[in-house]
Amino acid sequence: MSILSRQEYYSLLYSNYSFEKIPIIYSHGGVNGFKSFNNPVGIGSTSLFNEWDINLFDDEIILIAKTNDIIGLNIDQRVMSSKNAIHKFKNDNHWQDKMIRMKNWSGLIWNNIQNIAEVLDI
Repeated sequence: MSILSRQEYYSLLYSNYSFEKIPIIYSHGGVNGFKSFNNPVGIGSTSLFNEWDINLFDDEIILIAKTNDIIGLNIDQRVMSSKNAIHKFKNDNHWQDKMIRMKNWSGLIWNNIQNIAEVLDI
């Protein structure tokens, strides 16, 4: 969902359905490294994340965790990672080694998982 769609959905949940347990299910995406819709300040060119606004903001991660709902991450590196991170991993001197390549791709996924854990730990 776009930012506007997600904002409208959250608003609808809180205004019209605050006493019902309607889940927030986020799937097929990643995190974008931004704090919130209202403060879309990311890390910039060194970011490991795809800063696409369809990916989760930190405040959404917290909201989904507070309501015990679901985050389903996409494992496509183009959705999960910045061009900078992909370039960095592809330029590893050992890129031709299959095990190194698999480790690097799994690292792109791990970055998203780690970000979610760090946001929730704070």
